Amino acid sequence: MTKFTANFLEYLHKQNKSFFILSGILLSLLIGFVDYVILDFFMFEFYLLPVAIAVWFAGKNVGILMAFVVTLSELSIDTIIVPKHASLWVYCWNFSLNISFFIATVYLLAFLKKTLIKLEEASTIEKIINKQLNAEIQYRKEAEEKLKVLASHDELTGCVNFRSTMEFLENEIARSNRYQKSFSMIMVDVDYFKRVNDEYGHLVGNDALVAFTSVIKKSIRAVEC
Repeated sequence: MTKFTANFLEYLHKQNKSFFILSGILLSLLIGFVDYVILDFFMFEFYLLPVAIAVWFAGKNVGILMAFVVTLSELSIDTIIVPKHASLWVYCWNFSLNISFFIATVYLLAFLKKTLIKLEEASTIEKIINKQLNAEIQYRKEAEEKLKVLASHDELTGCVNFRSTMEFLENEIARSNRYQKSFSMIMVDVDYFKRVNDEYGHLVGNDALVAFTSVIKKSIRAVEC
């Protein structure tokens, strides 16, 4: 859809019913005039245009009104071009057929529009639900990742906790036995750490522990296991 078409459709949606009634009457008169000038049977299809526009943008009732307008316009042209000796029943028959056709078109287009609106609403609801589901899935993934980190790491220092360390050692021992390769482990002890807690309090002790682990982290390199 081009930008001009989109702007034009947006303009039509903003108009009231009076606009479509007046423009539909003028368009019907214009089509009738062209029909009279060229006397072409295939001009009949063009009478559907004001009816379709009225239904789509102004509703079923305005569409029915346009159906009568275009039927009278088309019948007027027939009255002019049909031989004078044609009976009144011929005009009544033509009017009945034409108005029935145009009204049937009105109801068909109204049903089509209603169906499309429902499909669009269903599509919109589906998009909202999918968006909410995706957000919920993303939230659950993030929550699971946080739980994994909390379960495997010390909350204060961010280092792996005792359980994760033991699991890592078990895997390393199993791999060492399988490939017959040795591995080493370094244990570090902080001297007089209990004295820091006793003399300065646990908050200061926590700060000291965080500072110590930060130095250790900066002093070693990260290696994929």
